[in-house]
Amino acid sequence: MMRVLPLFLLAAALVPARSGEGPASPALPLRIWVDEFFFAGGETVLLREAVAQSAGAAVVSGTTNNRVFQLKSYQLAEHVDVMWTGQKGCYEAFKRRLNTSHAVSCVPGTNAVTAKAALVTSLAAAYGQAAWSILPQSFRLPQEYSELAAQLKEDERSGASSMWVLKEDVHRGKGVGVVTAHQALFRALERAPDGGRRHVLAQRFLSQQYLVQGRPFYVRLWVVLMGADPARAHLFDGGVAVFGQRQRQGQAADSLIVNLWTQDRAAAAPWSLRQLEQHMAAESGSNEVPRRLRRQIHAAVAASLAAALPAVRQSSGRLAGFQGGSFEVLGVDFLVDAQLRPWLVEVNRMPSLARKVVACADNSSSSSGSNEGGSTSGEGGGGGCQRDVPFDQEKERFVGALLRLLTDRHVQHASLAQQAQRVLQDTSDAAAEGELPPCVSAQQLHQLLEMRVEQAAAQRLGFVSLTPLMYKSLACMAARPVPGSDSSSSSSSSSNDNSNSSSSSSSACDVLAELVPPAPASQQVCTAPPAANEALLARLGGLASRLRLEAVSLLHRLWHPAARHRPAQVQASGPYQRRESDKRLLEWMQQGSPPLDTPQALHDFCALGAASAAAE
Repeated sequence: MMRVLPLFLLAAALVPARSGEGPASPALPLRIWVDEFFFAGGETVLLREAVAQSAGAAVVSGTTNNRVFQLKSYQLAEHVDVMWTGQKGCYEAFKRRLNTSHAVSCVPGTNAVTAKAALVTSLAAAYGQAAWSILPQSFRLPQEYSELAAQLKEDERSGASSMWVLKEDVHRGKGVGVVTAHQALFRALERAPDGGRRHVLAQRFLSQQYLVQGRPFYVRLWVVLMGADPARAHLFDGGVAVFGQRQRQGQAADSLIVNLWTQDRAAAAPWSLRQLEQHMAAESGSNEVPRRLRRQIHAAVAASLAAALPAVRQSSGRLAGFQGGSFEVLGVDFLVDAQLRPWLVEVNRMPSLARKVVACADNSSSSSGSNEGGSTSGEGGGGGCQRDVPFDQEKERFVGALLRLLTDRHVQHASLAQQAQRVLQDTSDAAAEGELPPCVSAQQLHQLLEMRVEQAAAQRLGFVSLTPLMYKSLACMAARPVPGSDSSSSSSSSSNDNSNSSSSSSSACDVLAELVPPAPASQQVCTAPPAANEALLARLGGLASRLRLEAVSLLHRLWHPAARHRPAQVQASGPYQRRESDKRLLEWMQQGSPPLDTPQALHDFCALGAASAAAE
């Protein structure tokens, strides 16, 4: 202990301090401390390069490389503006007293959507059956094994082909396998080597995927979630499409699984999102196709983040030091089906922000991100450095835009804090003369003022604000029908494919209405009836398949106690109870977020939501 104390004093002395405990002076640069040991190799290189290109607006004031023997960002809060750290570091930071000027690189409670099974739980609790218009129908394991078995039997009775994906609670392309219905029942309760359950999720497989030049793909996007109450969400306007194996007749269903970590990027270089949209427009002959895809992606991401907000607010409320100055980068992955409709697959915490072409010391790129169709030799392959690789180029654009967004917040923070104090003082003086007192505290008003400036800066920097859609989704959650058999987390008999979302639930919400899938192909195409002998063989085959399913599920109920357990409905607590502040904030945004710089403007803001509250 005697040796640690001098290190602390030395580190504190080497970092320039700022006078006072209030907001930092905007004349000084944004100071970022990086807890490097939380990140894999290369994960912070783009951040450091963006800082170096900021013309002094930001600096990396320190780095912690050792988990044990060096001070962490949260232990030097007085000398840091941004703590770029891991999840454990964030929670340690929020246990301490932070200034409102601090920014910490995680938002408490986001594991409600970043964990595979938790994503399903959160969406089902928020939207009931309509959750399956956002992501493919899913069952948590082992809790919902009985519901999975019932759905598979229903599929067999209806004659629907059924392939499923079994997912383990691991990341970076591991623990994902495509299986038949019988295999899904047989393997769903497998044990892992450590004795626990191997699989946490069974998800309906998207077999009819949109292919680009014969290849399946997934789309990776980056969204920044900021704060908790008010929460804000900004989706970066760029992204990448990562391709899988070229499809050939007779290939196994596993070939449709796209895995960035094992793919041959020399054979199929990733595209930018803009390249993908140009291809879709050219192939369809309409620019409306990629526009519709964007709208649906925006709705799905906003609805997913809204589903996490109850957990985010609950978690942040338990942390004494949480002051709203947090942000978290989430990687959002989508598949696109043959009808050009996106399906959410995963929300990733701490997505990789490392370059894939590691031979480049500087993969500088244009701001447009539109080096259309250029190929790459892959990670280190082909010898030389490949410039303008879309995968790296889009990441560079995103990290640079995020740094500028944080820098803008830093520059504006002090003046907005002073403005909030002035407006509240003037409003309090008016309240003393008989008017109603303000409905917000100084910190809340400061965040509202920051939110308005932040939203304009985000748009300028290439982000799309999802905040209005996110608060609309909270209204959808509050309007969800009372829990019952038709809104269980795993719809067991409503339909036989991903179009089984409840139309009544979706129609009550214009956000989710954007995601209502078209009618299944079986309802769109009329076919000639089969010959009598073919129909008989088909019925006999279906009967045999159903008997096999019954046998497998019965054996598992005998062997595995978890298979006999029926879980409590995740929606038992009822629809989301929307806060008055949520209603007020949504109405304010729908009016264009007018300035709150006078007592009258604040009075008008506080009056918002009253009409809808009275109607409810």
